[in-house]
Amino acid sequence: MAVSGNFPPNSQGGKTFICDPKLIGKPEVKAKIEIAFTAVNLRKVLGVRTFQLTNTPKKSEFRQMEQVLKTKNPNGKAYRNSSVKLIGDIISVTQKCAEMDRIIPELLGVSQAVLDNVIFCHQEESLWPFGDTAKLKSIFDELFETTRYFLLSCLCAYCLKGTLTCLKT
Repeated sequence: MAVSGNFPPNSQGGKTFICDPKLIGKPEVKAKIEIAFTAVNLRKVLGVRTFQLTNTPKKSEFRQMEQVLKTKNPNGKAYRNSSVKLIGDIISVTQKCAEMDRIIPELLGVSQAVLDNVIFCHQEESLWPFGDTAKLKSIFDELFETTRYFLLSCLCAYCLKGTLTCLKT
């Protein structure tokens, strides 16, 4: 969850991922997940995700709160971006959930498909290699990024065709 942003299966979108406020007799529960890792550029990074589960008389409401990435400032210069806070030599960047889900895999140097289907594959979903061929093909396409490769090969063929017509004239 801290890396990929995906909740485990059967967690009802996060509602059953953190402690139920009814169990402790409080109206709300706040939770925090932190992950510390070394990025591809060899800088130490801390990722923090915070959540809140509030019980109302009719239903439970789950919200993802603040998402923060922190790292050390390599050159000591201040940043002009409004979402970046400089606290001493620590850089703190507040992110949207979708941005955080995209940035952490980039910092780790691993694609989202590898994280979801190989590294953090849940026990209930671990038999995907033995599944039907259509699902297997789509997972392998994600893992090996064949769509990107296909688009790139089409672009290269188009450029080559344009170059050849220019050379003929």
